[in-house]
Amino acid sequence: MTDRYTSLRNVLDAAFAQAATGKGAERHANGEDWTKQPIFTIAQQVGDGFNAGQVIKKVQEAQQMAVRGEFQRAQHEVLGAIVYAASLHVLWKQPAVGLAPPV
Repeated sequence: MTDRYTSLRNVLDAAFAQAATGKGAERHANGEDWTKQPIFTIAQQVGDGFNAGQVIKKVQEAQQMAVRGEFQRAQHEVLGAIVYAASLHVLWKQPAVGLAPPV
């Protein structure tokens, strides 16, 4: 890997850590694989718009935090948006996940 992408790798690693060992694992995992957690099961019930909406919501919240000078909290929220964006990549790569049509 080239050093020119180290900062990107650090952000992606932080998003992974948040999902695998942080808030995501603590609140949502229930000992299940990532693709069996609510981030995917809700999308199966209502469509991938749930995940896309979560990306938008988390980015808006992060922007509001940044305006208030809460940069560490904003960065944490953006990691959640990255995880939701990654879930879209997985959902669209594996249509067999059983996405419901948008409501």
